[in-house]
Amino acid sequence: MARSPATPYWSASSRATAYATGPVLPAPLLVDPDTYRACLDGLDERLEAMAALGCTVATTVLNPRSPLATLEARALARERIAHLADAAETHGVRLAVEAVSVRDGLPPDLDGPHPVADSLPALDELLHETKTGNAGVLADSFHWAAADRSQLPQLWRHVPPARQSLADLRAVQGIVRDRP
Repeated sequence: MARSPATPYWSASSRATAYATGPVLPAPLLVDPDTYRACLDGLDERLEAMAALGCTVATTVLNPRSPLATLEARALARERIAHLADAAETHGVRLAVEAVSVRDGLPPDLDGPHPVADSLPALDELLHETKTGNAGVLADSFHWAAADRSQLPQLWRHVPPARQSLADLRAVQGIVRDRP
């Protein structure tokens, strides 16, 4: 079942974490144009509220696959990420983009026949192409739990520190980054 713009990806019963974060869009980045425009309604007010509450990171989910051809989907993702990152920056908020690495059983609004970015390195490459300094790779506890733990440190090390949005994972044993 596809989610509507009014159906959030987060739960009202979620507990606050050590990092004040929140979703900037109630739908994945690569939804159809009408749904995306509807999701933008109230964006400025949401970002203003986030900033007022001390929420320093706004999150969004990037589709791992899309019905759009790969080049078209990646171009659209770069455009939308740049727009959201710029909007967030005006409020002192950073955009963290999540790569969904689940391969099976995705809802239709996250799935399609063409790959977009389904790993931390692929997302980092897309963000590098976006050329915005206010967007980073989101890596949360689900990535740690769902990934082959022997592989996650190597994947995370491919993401430059400037694009690491949620640094809490760097404190996990084995993820500490060597700095030049």
